Amino acid sequence: MKIYFIQGAFDIINACHVDVFKIANGHKLIVALNTDELIRDYKKCEPIFPYNQWRIILMGMKNVRKVISCSTHSSIKLLKKYKPDVYLLGKEWIKADVIEKQEQIKFVKSYGGKVIPTTFYKKYLHSSDVRKRIKNDKSK
Repeated sequence: MKIYFIQGAFDIINACHVDVFKIANGHKLIVALNTDELIRDYKKCEPIFPYNQWRIILMGMKNVRKVISCSTHSSIKLLKKYKPDVYLLGKEWIKADVIEKQEQIKFVKSYGGKVIPTTFYKKYLHSSDVRKRIKNDKSK
């Protein structure tokens, strides 16, 4: 059984997230869940649910074996601790000129790990789309 690793906010679980989590079918998926403070800093919005509630939701998903707290944009310390066989990383970050992400990719590859780019399909609503729909809902 291989160890898969992914980091993110997953602040509104949607079909994109489920598809990405399915990549780890039959293996151990570790989710580095961004803290509420990191979501506020990065996304400039409040989390839909607090970290502890999202942790419970994620732990209930079939492929998720462990949810750990991530309070920084760089998950290098967590990658060094868990040394995943596969690092699932958003496709937009693979070629991004972000030193932290490049450091993470280099580290995972240094011990023979694989970095698999995740693709979020346009056919699905994304978290930001759901937030907009909720904000614009006039049925109240």
